[in-house]
Amino acid sequence: MLYYQAFLLRPEPNEPEKELIYDGRMEDICAYLSGAAAAFDPDVEPRLRELEARHRARLTQPREITLSEYRERSELNALRDGHDRQERLRGVDPNRVIRDYVRRCANAIELAQAASELSECDWGIQHSRGSAYPLSQLTEVRPFARILHVDALIHLADDDNRLALERCLMTRRLANHMGHEKHLLFLVSMALDGQALHCIRLILGCIEPDAEVLNWLRDQFDREAIPAASLAQMLRMDFEDVCQSVRNDRRRLNEVREAMRLKRQIRAALKQNGPPQLSQTATSKDLTDEEVEEFDRLMAALEQEPEPSGGDIEEVGDLNNLTDEALVTLAAKPYAAFLNAALETMASDMPYQGKIAKLKELEREVREQYGNNRDSQRMMLAHPERLLGLSIVILCQTEMTRVYEPHIRHLAHVTAVRAGIEVYLFRAREGHLPEVLPAGLPKDPFTGRDFKYEITDDGFMLSLPDESVLGYGLSPYQFRVRQGTDRPQN
Repeated sequence: MLYYQAFLLRPEPNEPEKELIYDGRMEDICAYLSGAAAAFDPDVEPRLRELEARHRARLTQPREITLSEYRERSELNALRDGHDRQERLRGVDPNRVIRDYVRRCANAIELAQAASELSECDWGIQHSRGSAYPLSQLTEVRPFARILHVDALIHLADDDNRLALERCLMTRRLANHMGHEKHLLFLVSMALDGQALHCIRLILGCIEPDAEVLNWLRDQFDREAIPAASLAQMLRMDFEDVCQSVRNDRRRLNEVREAMRLKRQIRAALKQNGPPQLSQTATSKDLTDEEVEEFDRLMAALEQEPEPSGGDIEEVGDLNNLTDEALVTLAAKPYAAFLNAALETMASDMPYQGKIAKLKELEREVREQYGNNRDSQRMMLAHPERLLGLSIVILCQTEMTRVYEPHIRHLAHVTAVRAGIEVYLFRAREGHLPEVLPAGLPKDPFTGRDFKYEITDDGFMLSLPDESVLGYGLSPYQFRVRQGTDRPQN
């Protein structure tokens, strides 16, 4: 619970602090800490006065606004916000404001440092409450991570490069601690880690080549890596939380159990007498031909034996001895099989595109099994335990490609930064950037090949060797180098 205590100790910022620290760009904060003044756009006020005058004139002649006038109104609102921001920062020393605020966060940072050094972290999530547990920590974790990154830039400005990088690694440990219990926490974890990676790249682009610091960073970076198992652990934990929510709904379990008893009675009668044909009864006169046919198909589905993998009533024997746990296990079997198949696919040696194709195939199968066509809908209506299974499928993650693709995209960022550290190390040793990417570096996780390496005007960049695997472009990872400091280190 040390993180929670640290969150509580974070002081509430005033308006200039909020503007500069929480709403500002990291690159701007870096410049402020080196003595740059807050920049004000001289064109804001003249343009604002012009649009305000037009707006007042239109108010005197009410009519339907044109598209160009609507765009002007949007521009006016944006200019008002920009003008207000400039007024709040006028006369403020950004360097002093940022440093004073982060200094007041010292106790919070110290507690978070202690928490980040623990091998495991318990966020106090009550899994016994199922999937409905509120995640209040999400409101605090992002602003707290920003404080760690701003503190990193303060240490960078003060030439304490190792401590600056340590603050970024601290954020990575925080992200690692929160990324394997809930899907939403997993997404926030990737976002935090991405911000830490961006801050590391920013710092590396500002410091002089230092082989000792870079070797230390490489070792620490490998140690702070988010475990590959965290994705599977998160998905299994989410599945278990959904099952716990079903366990907690005793009323619904009793209703399903009673429906299963009724189903067994009806099936016994059908076995003895055969299915009734509504088309042969007098009650069919008020129904359309389609409705009569649908009834006959439903009766046929009720008589039909479901696939064993679907988790059926016949597997449990005496319904009087069917416990809640056994019923939940029965209903959860289809999703458990789907999840196991998806995780096996993700962990396989297939190329990325093959994995995506297999995951999409599994997604289609689970949709077909749970209501994507009339036959599966009838089967669920005829077999109530399947309706309970449907509730589990709906609450769990079935679009695995939407989980796996962002995970691999984040892993590509991690791997690119790791490869970038080696390029910086080469520069520190040799006094210049390599002409080609050094051998033996981590591979791009999308293709399993080396990143595409290019030297740029202010550094170098790494990009996917084949962007066609994604079907869309992924921005290259830009790395700056500090100019005028190229000299080899022995």
